[in-house]
Amino acid sequence: MKKYNYLCDAGNLRIFVDEGTLFYSNGYGDGIYDVYICKKNEIPKKTQLQGSFIIVKEGWLMFYDCYDHNDLVNEGRQRKFTPGIYSVYLDCETCTFYIYRAERRLK
Repeated sequence: MKKYNYLCDAGNLRIFVDEGTLFYSNGYGDGIYDVYICKKNEIPKKTQLQGSFIIVKEGWLMFYDCYDHNDLVNEGRQRKFTPGIYSVYLDCETCTFYIYRAERRLK
């Protein structure tokens, strides 16, 4: 399990996906919180599935949720996602996200 942080001014975890951006609400609000890239068996049972996303070419876990969408160099790319299908879980008590690759290859 690899730990990262995300900073939000809009209460979201931001993920850059191919040529777009996904936002997952932390259900609480602004601040600095943890996000883990992990295996499915490392996700705590008290978390709730927030959704899934597909990377076809390239994706990034972003540090901050409010940068200009056209300023990719400076907006805090911190972990690259390789092609695959990913699931996102949230611990609502701590605003901690858990992300794991559900499928390595695209069909």
